[in-house]
Amino acid sequence: LIGLTGATLVRTVTGDPSAGMPFLHVEQLAQQLDPWYAMRRHNLYIELGNEPNSDAAIDPSGYAYHMVKCINECRARYPLATIIAGGLLLDTNSLSAQRWVNNKEYRAALLLCDMIGVHAYAFHNFDDTTQLALAERLYADIPKPRALTEYGINDVQTSDAIKMQRYAQFICSLPPAYTIATFYHIADITDNANDAAYAIELSAELA
Repeated sequence: LIGLTGATLVRTVTGDPSAGMPFLHVEQLAQQLDPWYAMRRHNLYIELGNEPNSDAAIDPSGYAYHMVKCINECRARYPLATIIAGGLLLDTNSLSAQRWVNNKEYRAALLLCDMIGVHAYAFHNFDDTTQLALAERLYADIPKPRALTEYGINDVQTSDAIKMQRYAQFICSLPPAYTIATFYHIADITDNANDAAYAIELSAELA
């Protein structure tokens, strides 16, 4: 769950290779999404899956086949929700993400969504990894709003206060296509080094 002002963004576990569920499965949607839709049906954003290209063994066409089924189910079951295509893993080489976006079936599935999810990270300052610039190139000819569903500064030496200042500056500089943005992540307990690198401590955020 990532909190939005006046809204809720929920990402499905199904379709997330990092969670051990590399393909989207329509029969798993209800268990994961029904409770959220019951609470926030008028302002619910649903991100389908997560960085499917992080697993090189996953075929974009096969993923798209299941993705279309899930989109159709979400339209029928959650008619008031906004459907977001799960963000791809972006890197400076761009080969994996480019392969996915160039895939005919996957592009067709993207066009069925309300928004395109984008993940963009920085080492110290945006866009020092060029991930946002890569996303702009990848989706330049896809006429859909963008949802920045993950962004963060991976630097444990940068204070929470400085990170928040940089996040605010970053959001103000986003291209007009971006309609929502959620950073990764607020946390009161971080249980691994990756979490610690991106975390904004909950106590500091609420102070």
